[in-house]
Amino acid sequence: MIRSPIAVLLTTGLVAFAQTGVVTGRVIDGKGNPVAGAAVAAQPQLLAPGVKLTGIAGRGAPFTAKAPTGSDGSFEMDGLPPGTFELCAEAPASEVLNPCVWGGTKTVAAALAGKTVSGTLLKVSKGVTVLVRMSDVSAALLKNPAADDIRVGTHQGAFRFLGGRVVARDPSGKTVAIVVPAGQSMEVLVRSEAFSLADSKGNLLGAGFSAFPLAAPVVSPTVSSPDLSKAPPHLTLQVIAKTPSSKP
Repeated sequence: MIRSPIAVLLTTGLVAFAQTGVVTGRVIDGKGNPVAGAAVAAQPQLLAPGVKLTGIAGRGAPFTAKAPTGSDGSFEMDGLPPGTFELCAEAPASEVLNPCVWGGTKTVAAALAGKTVSGTLLKVSKGVTVLVRMSDVSAALLKNPAADDIRVGTHQGAFRFLGGRVVARDPSGKTVAIVVPAGQSMEVLVRSEAFSLADSKGNLLGAGFSAFPLAAPVVSPTVSSPDLSKAPPHLTLQVIAKTPSSKP
C-alpha cells in the first residue's frame, strides 16, 4: 500500500489539524481485478460541523486529496478533514474511466477525526482507446520539439477539455491516446498556437479548438495490438508548419 500524506489548510474553532482522518481502500475494475498505478482523488462533499476549508494561502481554492495506488490497487489517504468525500480515480494507461467525469456509481467515503476508515472499494469501468495521429508532414515538430503545444483530447459534460496522453513520438509525428466509453459518440478536440494544423485532406484548421466527431470503437486497439504505437489511428491530422509568430 502506498501512503500519501495530505497537506490541507482548514480553519475551525472545534477541530484541530491533528484531528484529521485516514481513508484506505482498493481500486478495482468491473471484473474485480486491482488497478495499479491509478491516481485516486477525494473531493469533499459534506464537511463535519465546524470545519471550513480555506484553500491555498486562504484564497478559497478547492481541496482535493490525492494518492497513488500500489500494485494491488490499494491506496491510503491521511490528513483528511472530517466529512464525506467522493472518490475518483484516473489511470489512462489502464484504460480506466474516471467515474467523477464519465458518470456511474458514486463511491463515497467518510473521514472521521482521529480514526482510520478502511475497506473502501472504488470500482471503475474500463473504456476503449481512441488514437489520434498528428502527422508531421513538414517536419515542423521534428525541427521545433520544444515548441510542441499541440493539445489533443475530448470533452464530457462540464469538463470542457480532457487531454489525451502521447503514446508514440517519432520523426514523422506523434500519436495521442484518448480513453472514452466503448461505442459512445465523441468529439476529438485539437488546438495549437505554435503550429498550423490541417485535417487529413490538408484543409487548414482555424484558431482555437477544432472538433472532429467520431464514433468510439467497441473494442480497444490494445486487444489486437498491445503496443499502441503500432496500432492504426482512428483519426489522422496534419502538422503543416510552425507559425511565424510563435517563439522558437
